[in-house]
Amino acid sequence: MLVNEKAGENSWGVRFLAMFHMANDSELFVSEPREGYVPLYEAKMIWQFDHRLGTYKSVSDRNSTHLPTPAPEQYANPHWTLQPWYWVPVEEVEARLEEKWQEPWLLAYRRITNATNERTVIMSVIPRVGAADPAMVMLLRHDDHVLEDDFKSF
Repeated sequence: MLVNEKAGENSWGVRFLAMFHMANDSELFVSEPREGYVPLYEAKMIWQFDHRLGTYKSVSDRNSTHLPTPAPEQYANPHWTLQPWYWVPVEEVEARLEEKWQEPWLLAYRRITNATNERTVIMSVIPRVGAADPAMVMLLRHDDHVLEDDFKSF
């Protein structure tokens, strides 16, 4: 259990963040990469432990719920990055993280997933980029004493 709402306990310091909304924040999105902008990840771009599941490279229509997956040689290249449909200003990403998250990564999960998926939760560590609802971000307090305090009973 991450948060015990009944007892009002949140010992993991979990916070959930809908960083960007596709409709409400669309004025911030640009369709070409530019300086000072980072990719905007969408839920269909991630899979369990995979931050490079789907790419918009060679895609001409946003209506599909499935994106092409990388070729094996792309997966083998640790420097290969997927192509988003949109990019967002890095200062907007930083403002929404509220300076409380200093890591170069984010923990993202799909708020909505397909009925045919085998997993209850689809989540992945993604780069420090924008995430558009329904790709949600989970921020955890992860200082040293959390692990000490929470796992003393094991």
